[in-house]
Amino acid sequence: MKICPQNEEEVMSQTTTLRGPSLFIAQGWGKKGWSNLKECAQSAAALGYKGLQATLWTGGAIDTKLAAESKTYCDEQQGIATGEGCPIVELANHVEGQLMRCGTAYRPQFHANAFGKNLVCDNQSGTIYELSSTTYTDVGGSVLRRERRTPHLSDENRRLFFDYFELECERGVGLASATVQGYDPLVALRYSNDGGHTWGASRTRPIGRRGDLTLY
Repeated sequence: MKICPQNEEEVMSQTTTLRGPSLFIAQGWGKKGWSNLKECAQSAAALGYKGLQATLWTGGAIDTKLAAESKTYCDEQQGIATGEGCPIVELANHVEGQLMRCGTAYRPQFHANAFGKNLVCDNQSGTIYELSSTTYTDVGGSVLRRERRTPHLSDENRRLFFDYFELECERGVGLASATVQGYDPLVALRYSNDGGHTWGASRTRPIGRRGDLTLY
């Protein structure tokens, strides 16, 4: 992940003035006063909201298929909402309360596609970074890790013993350049005997440099 090259002044020069809060209309959809786009815009505006986050699922505020085929339809729907003082500012296909993200192990959050870049906010410093498919380090240059944690394993509260662990993965996928992180990728295993409160030391094995399909 690399820091966004645009400074605050450059970002702000390309950003319109914030007008106020928007409302995800799934929170009231189908109730009295929230049964169609016009009513939603009216109700949201009456509550002091300045924009609508419109739903895209079947039976929602926007006909997704028609919107994909007709710019005129999109302009008409935006005209309806704008006419009530609460224009559409965002489209969403998730439902109210649906879990979108959990935990802080992954530093980027609050993703936005802007200025032709995938921008994210670091959840610890608040710095804006750009996601890049050619950058293999995290914030501050630390090595990127991809973690997979298994469910807790038990057998009627009796102690379990494991003689070996086998991981199926694609081998020989290291990067071509020997000067970058990822040239000789590793996989690491740690385990816990107390329900995840403490963890043992990592045991590492190579996944394989490019073209190396050796089984370890």
